Amino acid sequence: MALFHQAAENLLNGEAQTARLVLRELVNASVGFEALAADIRKPSKSLHRMLSMNGNPSMDNLAAIFGAIRRRLATAGELQVRQGDRSGGTSCS
Repeated sequence: MALFHQAAENLLNGEAQTARLVLRELVNASVGFEALAADIRKPSKSLHRMLSMNGNPSMDNLAAIFGAIRRRLATAGELQVRQGDRSGGTSCS
């Protein structure tokens, strides 16, 4: 999904505020905050704050959010997930 890639690109380019807002839009358009909260075992209200304009999610929370969204989109067939190189990482297309 384009929003997933856009959020990741924004984050990697140091545009954290834009990345959070794109992630928020993606969650609203696909997974939903309640389902995401259940997936990563965080209150949905906390997720709303993390992904707000002034949010400040930790790297652990961002990784959990990206991972949960990636898994849900891959399950829905909206995102292809390739196994990475020998390092064990994954990449998305």
